[in-house]
Amino acid sequence: MVVGNSGILADAEIILHIGAPKTGSSAVQKDFSQNQDALALSGYYYPPHELDPNGISGGHWQIASLLNEGNVGAVRDKICNYLLQARAVGCKLLLSAEGFFTHPDLLTVALVDFKYVVVSFYRHPLDSFRSSYNQDVKRHFYSQTIQTFSMSQACLKPAITGESLLRWAELAGPQRVVVLPYHDQAASDATGALSSFLGIQLSCRGQRINLSYTPCAVEFKRVLNSILNPLEQHLNGQVDFALQKYSDAVSPPRPSLEQLLGKECLRLLEDKYAPIVARISEVFGISVSHGQELDVGNHYESIDLVWAFVAKAPELGDYIRDCVFHALKSGDFSYDFLQLCRWVDLPFDALPFERRQLMRPEDLAASLDRSAQLADVYRELSKILERAGDYASALAIADRALGLRPDGPYLQLMVKRLKSVSESSSR
Repeated sequence: MVVGNSGILADAEIILHIGAPKTGSSAVQKDFSQNQDALALSGYYYPPHELDPNGISGGHWQIASLLNEGNVGAVRDKICNYLLQARAVGCKLLLSAEGFFTHPDLLTVALVDFKYVVVSFYRHPLDSFRSSYNQDVKRHFYSQTIQTFSMSQACLKPAITGESLLRWAELAGPQRVVVLPYHDQAASDATGALSSFLGIQLSCRGQRINLSYTPCAVEFKRVLNSILNPLEQHLNGQVDFALQKYSDAVSPPRPSLEQLLGKECLRLLEDKYAPIVARISEVFGISVSHGQELDVGNHYESIDLVWAFVAKAPELGDYIRDCVFHALKSGDFSYDFLQLCRWVDLPFDALPFERRQLMRPEDLAASLDRSAQLADVYRELSKILERAGDYASALAIADRALGLRPDGPYLQLMVKRLKSVSESSSR
């Protein structure tokens, strides 16, 4: 049996890799799940878990799901069962899930009688912020811009700031919590760093997985999120798979965080994070800094290319267009929606709007009556403009009709009403 850092790990029966979120956990979980024999030779039992078609999983998500339900008893039972399997082969139990990260209160209760060590990476919050935003767009139907995200309370969630680590140290004891600095560079190797700490020799390693969407794929999905049907889980998953596959295959230029947010917005965000970074650095004796975006890219990108890739799967193209048509019923013709119509080859002027009859039959009959005069035609035209909400034009036309028929009581009332409405709408 070979176990690294024997002073820290010697007495531990259970090692929990808790993330943090957006620190390469998917790559760790894929590599560990595909190297269970090598892990066993190094003294660790890593319970098997499934991977999706892109090689991504939530690790031991079943335990994390029980934590989300607050079911501490079931969590303890699950861990006990795994531990028995580990003991049967003479190994320590190694578990990994980002879902553990924000549950120190529950997990420390579930593990109260066990000897365990918690291992986490810590990434500078500015880097986590960007990755977390991208993840919320990718998987959680977030549809606001990154600027809006930076001004919301969501940018201070523990998954970004890492603040949960302080709670872990408080409840488990700092001697049980190991924090490894995570540097945000293209060559960042979470599996290698964690394996080195644990004293593990892996027989094979995979490529980096679960990379962020490309900038244009993020923007396409952000806008798309506002119209997707959350109940269509299979198709939404297929959209994600397609965008992930597209993003893994290309390397476009990526704007820096300053370019995305602007200097002032970035400065405000830095000020929010500075106290937490200082505190975590002090407690765990580590140093992290905001990574400089070095990925200059080599591939011109546009959202049209993203859509063309997604639409290669006919069912996805049809699904997205159906969502666009359904969204028309809401009448929300925002700028984002108009852009989406263009991206998916549905020119706005060709969309099947609900047609409304602007002139009522009786009004049309009055205008076409052989005895109708010009004042009558102006009056009916003014009614149409009023129903369409163009009060200024309606007033101008009604005023012209009143000039032709100054004694007309209906026109007098009409002009008075339109003046009032027009004045109110202009305030």
